[in-house]
Amino acid sequence: MLFMSVSKAFDERNLILINVLLPAIKAGYETYRDKGPVGEAIIQAMAGGLIMHKALKTAADCNESDSWSAWRSKGLMNAGASIIESAGKKRFTFRMDLGPVWMIVKKDQISFKLGFHSLFTTITNLSEGTEFELGRSLRMGTTSFSRRKHRDGTIGTKGALAYTNANNIVTDPYGSHVGHEMIHSLQYRRDAWLIPNWGSLVDRFPERFGNMWLNDTGWSTNWIFQSLSAKAFGMDQDFDIPMEKEAYYLADHWQK
Repeated sequence: MLFMSVSKAFDERNLILINVLLPAIKAGYETYRDKGPVGEAIIQAMAGGLIMHKALKTAADCNESDSWSAWRSKGLMNAGASIIESAGKKRFTFRMDLGPVWMIVKKDQISFKLGFHSLFTTITNLSEGTEFELGRSLRMGTTSFSRRKHRDGTIGTKGALAYTNANNIVTDPYGSHVGHEMIHSLQYRRDAWLIPNWGSLVDRFPERFGNMWLNDTGWSTNWIFQSLSAKAFGMDQDFDIPMEKEAYYLADHWQK
């Protein structure tokens, strides 16, 4: 809520607050609640947060022809987030989103689960007539779609130049603004743990429908809350909410 102001500019301190300090606070609290080593958990979460911080800056360089920056940023984000999620735990668990499927590595076992929100948005994008871009999906490391441009340069029906739902990136056929949208897809991975998910409202949702599901609804909780707050305060959802300010700041200041 501190960022919900048109005049409040996003800067490096805000980036550290969201990606390093808030995860450390949450990891410390959860470890304290579980009667674990709080100090170790905080230090581990801060280390993971610094890796996420680097991942977001790396994503700012992503473009249609630079798959290395995309995969490097995605690898860093998943590594950093997994380090945070494992803070205070006895065993390290690595989780990585690969489109609507999540890979989970725990000890010597590898399993795969469907992300509820990422699968829903994939189906929604296809139902809206977007075209699945296999090549770009492989280059970016996340599910990508394209829509034809209107005469004013926008795509879709809401006047966007490009947009992201969960970790689904939608651009024009040329991949314009993919770096900005890649940042949003990394926010999705971060928010899968950092932000309270729908399971806080409905116990074990969506896991109660089977072990094949993983609860990745933190991003949608964050997006809905920030969008409703923007509307309540008369602000622009596309520019004034923290998630957008973070993406614009990174794209403007860290793009080579």
